[in-house]
Amino acid sequence: FFSSRRRHTRFRNVTGVQTCALPIYRVSTAPIIGFGINEHRRPGSAITTPHGFSAQWLRLEPGASLGVHRIDRQAAVLAMGSRFTLQFGHGETAERAVEPGSVVSLPAGLWRDLVNSGSEPVEVVLAVCGEGRVEVQWSPEVVEASLEAGYTRDPGGSIAPLDLVRRRLG
Repeated sequence: FFSSRRRHTRFRNVTGVQTCALPIYRVSTAPIIGFGINEHRRPGSAITTPHGFSAQWLRLEPGASLGVHRIDRQAAVLAMGSRFTLQFGHGETAERAVEPGSVVSLPAGLWRDLVNSGSEPVEVVLAVCGEGRVEVQWSPEVVEASLEAGYTRDPGGSIAPLDLVRRRLG
């Protein structure tokens, strides 16, 4: 049975906006289709049937960075509003300015970071191949900053307060 209500949403109807665990990153995210790269304990996408890919909305405040990471799947970044910078690599990096209306294809396994060095918020849609939850490999610097801020991954792969995870694991 086909239901267009379960397969259609408008940008203004995207719900479940979560802020990344580290306040220093000043990034908000909301799943649109499927799981995306969301590490929230209860991701709630507007369209739950992914059909081979997932998509999520990201908003980076001025001066914000998503954090250096990589995933084992191909992805595409769709620039919606303001110019931002994509940095490639870990340690030694290259970067590319991405203009509004652009689409950038990212190969699986590539270290990357989205950086807003402008004065306006940046909004992008991130589309990722595959239907299941994507495991993000964060750089050691991001992991260390997370621990210092009191956050880690729980056994299910979601971001959680470090004290809570320590209490549960004993």
